[in-house]
Amino acid sequence: MSGATEERISRDQVNIAKCRLQLFDLVIADKLFDHAVKKVMCPLNNWKGGMFCDRPVSKEEHKSNKSDPLKEGVDPILIGGWIERLRPSFELYDYARLLSWKQLKDRGIEDLPELSYMPSHLDTLVRYTNTTIISKDNENRHFNKKIKRITLENIDHFHPPVEFCNKMKQIWTSNPDGE
Repeated sequence: MSGATEERISRDQVNIAKCRLQLFDLVIADKLFDHAVKKVMCPLNNWKGGMFCDRPVSKEEHKSNKSDPLKEGVDPILIGGWIERLRPSFELYDYARLLSWKQLKDRGIEDLPELSYMPSHLDTLVRYTNTTIISKDNENRHFNKKIKRITLENIDHFHPPVEFCNKMKQIWTSNPDGE
């Protein structure tokens, strides 16, 4: 979301960022890094050797041995406010994860890690603010029916408007700076 100078990030700025992501042949997002590099980038570019191309894709998720500073005495209300302020960035991150997963799937890459169904801003709220999204009996109807889960079946919900992207792409391709 770089370049956003206003105090709040607008819906148009989020959609512009999503449209720009669509222009990439391959979006690489977090847990899909190894799959993208080892199964697409290395073969595509005939890269060999080194730790990125020759080692198999790890099935284990990287776990940091460092303590989490946000879990050590930071006020959950302050963290919740910060998470809400960054919500557009979380939305863009979720969209990048979906695009990355879809692009790898479209290239025939298998054994991809599962996508987290919960939107990342909600997942972060749960982790740091003692917020509960799903009740103990899993009957939280709001989450189950109103909040779109991060899945390929729901990708259309996360796409920016087609007309908006087409207009932005027309503007970008007519820019004389590229000549």
